[in-house]
Amino acid sequence: MSISRKAARWALAMAFTGLPLVASAHELGRHSMEGTIVSLDKHTGFMHVRTSMGTLIEHFPPRSESHLHVGQHIKLYLGFKALK
Repeated sequence: MSISRKAARWALAMAFTGLPLVASAHELGRHSMEGTIVSLDKHTGFMHVRTSMGTLIEHFPPRSESHLHVGQHIKLYLGFKALK
């Protein structure tokens, strides 16, 4: 069985973000957004990403951002789950 490159990239992104690969009934808003990094702090892991909907402030483990730079175009995979 082979999977498409897009499916493989999605699975890899979900593995790094900690989001489950299979959506449950309680997960909402799963989507992706493209944008440009306008600010990046490799010590704290915070980055500002300008998208068509506005600027997002995101946090990732600092080690995961070592290959990124200001001005780079990236795709973010987002989702959330309500906690009780």
